[in-house]
Amino acid sequence: MSLSENLAAFLTESCYKRGDVLAIALPNLPEYAIALLGALRAGLAVTPVNPVYNAEEIGYQLGNSGANIVVTYPERSAVVEAGAERAVQGGLPLMLVGSGGGRLLGSRDLLEVARMEPPTVSHGKLVDQGNSAPSKQLALLPYSSGTTGIPKGVRLTHGNVTANNSQISHPSIKFVRDTTKEFQDVIPCVLPFFHIYGLTVTMLSYLKMGAKLVTLPRFEPESFLKVLKDYKTTILHVVPPLVQFMASHPGVTPAHLDTLRATVNGAASISVQDAERLLTKKKHVIVSGYGLTETSPAITSAHNTSTDLDTVGSPLSDTQIKIIDPQTGLIQDPNRPGEICCRGPQVMSGYHNNEEATSETLKGGWLHTGDVGYFKKGQLYIVERLKELIKVKGFQVAPVELEEILKGHPSVADVAVVGKPDRRSGELPVAFVVLNNAARVPTKSEIKEYLAARVAEYKRLDAVAFVQSIPKSSTGKILRRELRETLAEG
Repeated sequence: MSLSENLAAFLTESCYKRGDVLAIALPNLPEYAIALLGALRAGLAVTPVNPVYNAEEIGYQLGNSGANIVVTYPERSAVVEAGAERAVQGGLPLMLVGSGGGRLLGSRDLLEVARMEPPTVSHGKLVDQGNSAPSKQLALLPYSSGTTGIPKGVRLTHGNVTANNSQISHPSIKFVRDTTKEFQDVIPCVLPFFHIYGLTVTMLSYLKMGAKLVTLPRFEPESFLKVLKDYKTTILHVVPPLVQFMASHPGVTPAHLDTLRATVNGAASISVQDAERLLTKKKHVIVSGYGLTETSPAITSAHNTSTDLDTVGSPLSDTQIKIIDPQTGLIQDPNRPGEICCRGPQVMSGYHNNEEATSETLKGGWLHTGDVGYFKKGQLYIVERLKELIKVKGFQVAPVELEEILKGHPSVADVAVVGKPDRRSGELPVAFVVLNNAARVPTKSEIKEYLAARVAEYKRLDAVAFVQSIPKSSTGKILRRELRETLAEG
């Protein structure tokens, strides 16, 4: 705590103020929490950036969020700096984690600043905000594609985040036990902190509860297995590919899972078959929850005694859910599949500088999720998504973003991107491409490489199909369902 307080004082003394935005482009490291909590204490908002983004993607987020300063690490500093220069003429100050310093205030790095003691750093100059920041003040600005379109900044206030933190701490939901001199729960942080699930559910909630967090900068089988066994993991937060890995990888033995009490799944639907195979290695509780970046993120959670592997549980406290007819918008029988809408204290205040997208998603105080589900005996079950996002290993990929990039290829006349089911990743992007009359016909590999050079790895195409035309409605909307049916047929 003292390290984040020192950083907060340093930021305040350096003329950063309430309303400014600090971007964090880091993998999972202990310093992530220092940067996050220090910025929040100083009154700044934090926008978490995927550190594997390229300069164009980083530049878009930094520019759109209005970032004033970036915390990153030496291995990616050149790319981040290039992105910052795209966002702001002359770039932005960088603060580095792990030696080398940055261009910020005498080239000090994050830990140098955080370890400074008074009187060099004056805590008396911190933003005067009492014991906590006002509930309506912006705290986090993660980027999500929402229901449609390119990534948008999701405005989560201190009130949103703290409310959701309290909601998921309910005794019927949480798995963590009280920390004592003899016992402390151990949670591996393998889900990235730049993702809302890893940031608020894994990091912030367990810091509050006093658990031990073990950070993994990236998923690697060897290091992941070592943490499971050597640190005596008790609670594991996962996405479906991790469940599949633990269920099917021969290196994951009962010895690795010996102390595991609970596996909590989120971000995408779990495979019941994978979960059942994992249970043969170790009997423990496996549950799922449901939410979005726009809801901080949790809306529902299965109880910590649940044995139903299909359900995502019941609504959290102070959370209301209604099921509507997607065509009419009217409330329908919740036992029949329809669009899930919710409202509660964890729902975002809106999209950053995007009133149109906000009004399309928030209607009369209700967040329209774009997901289809139904209730059975008070438990929510997810059927499919109305929205056209592709979920790759729990990450959102907007087809329109990839289509716009592919249209920049000199040989592409038209293009549509859809997701195809994949056992390991959940879904993978596939592009249907209409070629123009260019003199040279590109190969499918060249189309894939063209996109790969311009996006993060998880957004890359799995396959390309050359077609004569893209099916569209009378209004010009791409009929993605027809394309997905084409994939299923062949």
